[in-house]
Amino acid sequence: MAVLVLSWGGCNAAADTVVEASALLTLPGRNMAVVAGDENADGVWLVDLATSAPRLLTFPKTGKKPKKTNLDDLEALAPIGSGAATEFLAVTSHSRNSHGELKHARSRIARIRLADDLRSIAALDVYSKLREPLLESLAPLLDDTARLAAAEKSPAQGGLDIEGAAWWRGKLLLGLRGPADRHGRPIVAVLEDPTSLFDAKKPRPRFLSPLVAPARSGEAIRGMAERGDEVLMILCASAGGKNACRVVRWNPASDALREVELSGIRWTQPEGISLAEDGTLWFAQDLEAAAPAGAPALVACRRRSGATGAQAGGASPPACVLSTLLE
Repeated sequence: MAVLVLSWGGCNAAADTVVEASALLTLPGRNMAVVAGDENADGVWLVDLATSAPRLLTFPKTGKKPKKTNLDDLEALAPIGSGAATEFLAVTSHSRNSHGELKHARSRIARIRLADDLRSIAALDVYSKLREPLLESLAPLLDDTARLAAAEKSPAQGGLDIEGAAWWRGKLLLGLRGPADRHGRPIVAVLEDPTSLFDAKKPRPRFLSPLVAPARSGEAIRGMAERGDEVLMILCASAGGKNACRVVRWNPASDALREVELSGIRWTQPEGISLAEDGTLWFAQDLEAAAPAGAPALVACRRRSGATGAQAGGASPPACVLSTLLE
């Protein structure tokens, strides 16, 4: 039996599986969230935000020869417009692994529908030919060296690495940790009509011109979430510095960017962000063995003090106060 450890990283001899959180999506109308892990193949959990109780979701067996692994290195979750709360998109990193190898299960985008009882995945549609069109769309922003690295190298060497996704005006924005543009700023790919990848008889990805987030040089995207005409982004220094992270509001149409003021939060390695219906801003953090004792895996930031989040051991995490977001 797989056990979700809410420290989300490090070693735990009592656990069969230790998960590193990589993406988070709160479900409208339910006090629950879907959480993905990037170190476990097909690692998708449903977490009760009131009790912190997690449940590993099982994937359906499809075809004569079901895939041993559907999704590996899952890095981003995004709702599909204003549709059903239990249907969403899941995006893997599309990156090479640390050895420079390209694995099929790491280069997939999926449409997932949860069962009515939320105990399993009822339907799964997978598309596996996004990587090459994505790389082609990025070419105008890269020099020859960066284009080669994006296609042929691991993320640590400048290779392609998707870390965030957000539904925006009928398009899917894909936030990249790498490559960056010529000035070291993070790139956001724009996929038009993403659901056609699963519904068309002969699907073909249609990427628009990529966007460049007006961030600081050297910052990389670590998580994204939609908020009307704006997109919430976690930006972190790409060259390490785990505490050098911030949250911003970005309007891709006007390119306006504003920082979200947070207090009381202890960053370790944030990799997921989602805005709940009640205005609570949730984060998932990928904790490592070196993380501070008692650091929370899920953090809730609210307009008032006394915010709570899921954490190993059941202790209350430090309050995270959301100073500016909704006006």
